[in-house]
Amino acid sequence: MPGTPNDKEDLMYGLNIIRSWADRGFFVISIDRPYHGQRRGSLEENILEKGMVRVWGESLYDLMVSLDYVKSRRETDGDRIGVLGLSMGGMEALWLAALDERVDVVVSVAGHLAWDQVFESGAWKHIFRGYALRNELVQKGVEGKEARLAFFREQPNLEAVEALRIVDRLVPRPLLLMVGDRDPFIPLIVSESLYERAHALYAQEGYTADGRVELFISEGNGHSFNKSMQRIAINWFSEWLAVDLKTLRAD
Repeated sequence: MPGTPNDKEDLMYGLNIIRSWADRGFFVISIDRPYHGQRRGSLEENILEKGMVRVWGESLYDLMVSLDYVKSRRETDGDRIGVLGLSMGGMEALWLAALDERVDVVVSVAGHLAWDQVFESGAWKHIFRGYALRNELVQKGVEGKEARLAFFREQPNLEAVEALRIVDRLVPRPLLLMVGDRDPFIPLIVSESLYERAHALYAQEGYTADGRVELFISEGNGHSFNKSMQRIAINWFSEWLAVDLKTLRAD
């Protein structure tokens, strides 16, 4: 899943993932999330009308329907499904796996929302760029905890959309988190906090010895999914989707 405001073709022509990964034997699907690309409607207007969380929920529903489609195709092995998400798509990848057990393997790139660190680091100014409340708070010089509380007052369900709250639902499925150490949207401290939480949860259930939860840090890189990250991601899927997934989940 691409980030926002990118559309589904970004994975075809921008990053050339779909074609190159298909050449490796993967059945790859990329969709436009609601109010993006060929989908009708204004993202801003729908966020104002419905709220951020409901709009994000619409995207997750569409991804679940996409899994229905994937499993219906004769060319696919519907019992071996991996999800890759970039930026906003990285957040959606974590939530999709948390809500839909058909997802077997996850790679989340720079979509690791941990609100305390997001607001303490100032990353919220990048994440919510263009949003009216963000602009108002920046103009007033509001920072940190005060900015977080202002967002939660305006978007009361936003607090629930945090990766730290749902990562336990991914255990024991293989999880790779990826981020650049110069990412202004997802500072390293944010990804590290999620990894530490995930690692503790997997270790608690005895699932860390085989390396099924990892954090890859791309040194010197920002909010990107560069060639080295792509190689590591596809190798992660190749490795974990090749094992006996029933045994993997039952360990």
